[in-house]
Amino acid sequence: QLSWGNYLATLGRPTDAVPQLTYAVQRQPASAFAHYSLGLSLAALSRYDEAIAEFQRAVLLQPEYAEAYNNLANVLSVMGHRPEAVENFRRAVRRKPTFGVAWFNLGEALRKLGRFDEAVEPYQQAERFMPDNALAPFHLSCVLEAVGRAVEAEAAARRSVAMEPDSPTARIVLGRALIRQDKQLEAAKCLEEALALQPDRIETLLETAGTFERWRMPDRAVHFYKLILDREPDHGVAQSRLFDMHLTL
Repeated sequence: QLSWGNYLATLGRPTDAVPQLTYAVQRQPASAFAHYSLGLSLAALSRYDEAIAEFQRAVLLQPEYAEAYNNLANVLSVMGHRPEAVENFRRAVRRKPTFGVAWFNLGEALRKLGRFDEAVEPYQQAERFMPDNALAPFHLSCVLEAVGRAVEAEAAARRSVAMEPDSPTARIVLGRALIRQDKQLEAAKCLEEALALQPDRIETLLETAGTFERWRMPDRAVHFYKLILDREPDHGVAQSRLFDMHLTL
């Protein structure tokens, strides 16, 4: 039942997998892997309280089970229990220091809690152990920029852009890091490249305009707010920001 249940789970059929895995747990109550497998399928069905109970049994039976701690933390995070999630992600990486996914998840949980300083190392470790994952340097750049480490943020953003050259968001983050260093011409080029990749995406236009406005480049900000209104004449945020900016220009 355990093998069959896991096979069904890999096919994306958690509803069918749960009865098989429940039976496997009943037959093998001391199997940490059986409890872990059942937890994964329960989590896939959003049966989070039951999934937590299975992951907790797995780590009780096998205290060095890094993957179980990681998935326990994932479920806690989905449920909004981020401080508890952070502690369990930490348990995962202590038991398996090369666990890139758990390092990344730890960074994400800390970032969402606004603990940007603490998030830097997890993202660095995630990038180290998952060198092909462009999200690690991307989010590393975001937290570095948030704590004022603009030179390092620029370097991380450039790595993200190199890995995903068609990502407008990566170029926006690079632009922010450049503006932090008063490299305004380079920043403007980055932001306009981001826009060229998604010229009609309102969110990209709004992010670009807002970035120019925050860093006291009003002419460029006005230009992009007007582009938004060209596409959506009733866009409330763009209308409001243009009105406020005209009062202060």
